[in-house]
Amino acid sequence: MAKITLTLVHPMLDGTYDFDEEYLTNFELHAIKMATGLTAGELEDVLARRDNDANVALALVALIRAGKITSKPRTPWLSEEMDALWNARIGAITGEEEVDASPPSTSANGSASAATRKPSGETSNSTTESPEPAPRTTGTPA
Repeated sequence: MAKITLTLVHPMLDGTYDFDEEYLTNFELHAIKMATGLTAGELEDVLARRDNDANVALALVALIRAGKITSKPRTPWLSEEMDALWNARIGAITGEEEVDASPPSTSANGSASAATRKPSGETSNSTTESPEPAPRTTGTPA
């Protein structure tokens, strides 16, 4: 589980929040889109590029999950808490992935499972093996 820390954002919001990055709800994706303009398809890309809007978006989701959006809970993108996130200084929102000390799980073909993949698409396995070639889509079926 990842952690998101807010520092000097607002006295009622500052702190460290657990963040389960394995899922987002439809409402959370909608809140991200309304707050930042990022669609679900763009989110993974901007997270990999460490875009600031993605940091703000994940902080918003962490606050929603923690019940900290009190001024407008059904429209958090219009809330005072969202204003505090946008008005925070750069670096006030930080994230940290929890490091799992166990080796990554592998499937029958030896590839890392989706749970051990980093947002950039790299796996947590530090080997330099080349990926398996994609199956050919032309020719006669086998």
